[in-house]
Amino acid sequence: MQDVHAMQIRLRKSCDTLKIVGRGVIVFGIWSIVKVILSSTLQWNGIYADMENTGVNETEAKLAYWTILLLLIGIDLGVRLFIGRSAIAEADGKEKGWLYLAISCLGVVFSFTAIVPAGFLFGAYSGQPLLNVCITLIVEITANITMAEMCVSAVRIRKMRRQLAELGIM
Repeated sequence: MQDVHAMQIRLRKSCDTLKIVGRGVIVFGIWSIVKVILSSTLQWNGIYADMENTGVNETEAKLAYWTILLLLIGIDLGVRLFIGRSAIAEADGKEKGWLYLAISCLGVVFSFTAIVPAGFLFGAYSGQPLLNVCITLIVEITANITMAEMCVSAVRIRKMRRQLAELGIM
């Protein structure tokens, strides 16, 4: 009986953690929108300078650039909202599939394989001040740790709920 009570306490703690990191995924999604829009706005002159020799006028270039950028931002935010809301719903006891976990685990793997080497080599961030690079890396690594913690908590919750169900508690 003592083990069951301890497992129920761990389950509640894991559910609280899953809710918090689910909200964190959503917040990092909003942060990524702000970051991309600000950096794109501040770097527009350099971006357009690279396109000047193509014969495209600035208005057409801006329209194409912002359309593509907003489409990608929308997809990114949609995925993060899906992941975060699914994690919160699972923490509340609603049955969720494996899709959000698979997407988030793949996102963590792909992101770490892209961010960490780029951060250590600083090749992907050439032309930016070192402080900006370090801050960006810290935020991105924190976002990925949050997503990884979400995956771990969700799997832990599923396992504990299954064990409690086998005991006839849930």
